[in-house]
Amino acid sequence: FYIDYHYPYLIKHFENQFMKMTNVFVAFSICGGFLVFVVQCILKSYFDERAKSEQVDKLKHAFLENISHELRTPLNAIMGFTHLMNQPKTTKNDRKTYTRYVADSCKSLTNMVDEIIEIAQIESNQKKIQRVKCNITDLLEHVYNHVKRSPEKSSRKDVELLLDKSLLEND
Repeated sequence: FYIDYHYPYLIKHFENQFMKMTNVFVAFSICGGFLVFVVQCILKSYFDERAKSEQVDKLKHAFLENISHELRTPLNAIMGFTHLMNQPKTTKNDRKTYTRYVADSCKSLTNMVDEIIEIAQIESNQKKIQRVKCNITDLLEHVYNHVKRSPEKSSRKDVELLLDKSLLEND
């Protein structure tokens, strides 16, 4: 179109005006169709990326809510028991018990931070996940024993953890 407009002597002239208009119409139709296709591709890509971004934002929000709750639990225990240890009426036995709760909460908090760092390393491909075979019965017994010994469990009389080994041994 540019050449036809600015340098008409370079282009062979059409036999009649109808052929010229047909040629212009076909050229515009092809260019228009191509532009519509390009715009549709760009819009599809934009909306796909937008949907992915929104999903990632939702997952991040849920993750941060969960982490916030999980981190506050041991932090509240540390702050609460530290406050109780400084009370003038607190006995020596109570201070020992509170110190144990604070130490356990510190371990729990450190483990959570380590796990968050490990997840971040896996996400950034700095650490690879290794698949290993394990005995599910031993793993469940380990979890059962750990929970049974935890201080939170001993203070909760309304919660009971049961492990039925007969089901595990049949598999």
